[in-house]
Amino acid sequence: MPDSSIKGPPTLRHLSSDSLTPMLHWEAKLGVRQDVVELELEESTISIAGLGPQATLMLLKLFDGRRSLGEAARLAHVPVAEALALAWKLVEAGAAAAVDHANRTDAPCIDPAVFAMACRALHRKLRPRIERHVLIQGLNFGQVQRQVFLGWLIENYHFIEGVNDRLAAAVAACDDRDLRPLFVKHYIEEWDHSRYFMTALNRLGIPRARVLASQPLPGTLAVLNHMRDAARRDPLQYVACSGFLESTGEDRDGARIFFDRITEHYANTIPEAIQPLADHMQLDGAYQHDCVVENVCAKLPAITPTRASGALQSAVTLVETIEVWLTDILRFYDKAQFSPHTRFATLRRV
Repeated sequence: MPDSSIKGPPTLRHLSSDSLTPMLHWEAKLGVRQDVVELELEESTISIAGLGPQATLMLLKLFDGRRSLGEAARLAHVPVAEALALAWKLVEAGAAAAVDHANRTDAPCIDPAVFAMACRALHRKLRPRIERHVLIQGLNFGQVQRQVFLGWLIENYHFIEGVNDRLAAAVAACDDRDLRPLFVKHYIEEWDHSRYFMTALNRLGIPRARVLASQPLPGTLAVLNHMRDAARRDPLQYVACSGFLESTGEDRDGARIFFDRITEHYANTIPEAIQPLADHMQLDGAYQHDCVVENVCAKLPAITPTRASGALQSAVTLVETIEVWLTDILRFYDKAQFSPHTRFATLRRV
């Protein structure tokens, strides 16, 4: 049973279970091992026993910031006192936050500049997840086969070409007259950037006709579809995702090192093949695409907590989808011979 002696922060001790709203840390991963629920964060794991694994899992999933602790306890069929003790234990461990439900409001209260900083901080927190992926590490150290490298390039071609689907959708879906010109400008600057990846593939011996005849993997489409869905829901959600994609511009030195390494491992006899990727990065820098979040936020009034939360969650979901995408590339192209994905009839322009 959770330790009922654990108390909350002094400013919240007076709150009842129906006034307290617990929110589990966004990066928490839940699992069960030998009837013990394990809550895993990036740097620690918390074991929870005493309530039963199913009840504990249900309760933790209801710690979503949308309902009071009392409501969560009732829905999970857990005694309120034990739910309260667990909530405070998680707050003290840094695995959850707690706010006054009675005073919550969706009135505009977040300064756009503050949101932009929070979004950037989230991007920096999320970026290592991509950098640590087995495919990126394999490319970085030459540990994956050359056909996987070529597959990674061709799927990146499809993703960049997909700007005509995702950013066009952002323009069409945006009903904010102050924001739409920013999306239009970004689209004008980005619409043909797939040519850099086409040039790289051509120099590596993959003919243009073969690239155009290929189809994006389901993982590639999943990332594009998430971006399109974000654009339909809220332009701020699209911006939070787009800002993550452009955030590599903050570390151009690291990107150049990565390009040097893949040149060494996969194009040492034709180093000019990788130069278009560096050229693309440099052009994005000249366009200041890494400032997309700040540029959009400068046009916004105060942001409601619900809207801000939705945008940040969309960025987190994007990263999770990119991880699936990278795994899809690794699994599909790790074959004896390179073969682009060509199973379905073409759905994009050629």
